[in-house]
Amino acid sequence: MNDIYTGARHAIGGFGLIFKPRIRALTIMPIALTTIFYVAMSWYAWEISADWLDSLNEALPSWLSWLNWILVPIMILGGILLMAFTFGIVAALLGTPFNGLLAELVEAHITGQTQESIPWRRLLLELPGTLVQETKKILYYILWMIPCLLLFLVPGLNIAAPFVWVFFCSWMLTVEFSDYPMGNHQLLFSEMRGRLGKQRLLALGFGLTVLGLFTVPILNILVMPAAVCGATTMWIDRFRDA
Repeated sequence: MNDIYTGARHAIGGFGLIFKPRIRALTIMPIALTTIFYVAMSWYAWEISADWLDSLNEALPSWLSWLNWILVPIMILGGILLMAFTFGIVAALLGTPFNGLLAELVEAHITGQTQESIPWRRLLLELPGTLVQETKKILYYILWMIPCLLLFLVPGLNIAAPFVWVFFCSWMLTVEFSDYPMGNHQLLFSEMRGRLGKQRLLALGFGLTVLGLFTVPILNILVMPAAVCGATTMWIDRFRDA
């Protein structure tokens, strides 16, 4: 239980680091990109919806024009809810190129190393390697996701399927965010999984907490950078000297 608590503490403690000097630029950048993305998509969706409503008004008899007063609020509310529950996921995807550097700056901040200016040029040069590493994680995720989903179709075993799925998602979130600080120290993907596997309860506590935080609208905007920071502190505290 102590390991589970420690993992959860690292996940939550990441929020205390995301707005530190030099670190906050890499926290704000993905959020800014995600905001621009949603503004553009909202404008595009509104244009399409307006055209659809105009076509609907032309097709409907005049005595049904009151439907506009119902459809428009429903469409706006639906768009707001969709944005609230997907913002964190989109921010995580757009923030992937920044996360390795974010973990590097957090480790320098905690260990008292000299922090240089953010090397944007190096960030661009390392982008292809980052995308390759993300592809490996996606393939690993898919490999284990399929049998977990098949459990839902097996009578008897489908009772345990929701719990297996929660544990699987928690493990994958720990793998996802631990990869950034560990990858900065040239640990291979298999080596990272091996270290996490030796402290499964710690990894479970971290992943369960991050999973729960991702379900909270508005707060989930900050979960991705906070999880990277938390995984970095967990690396320093429990894995670096292994």
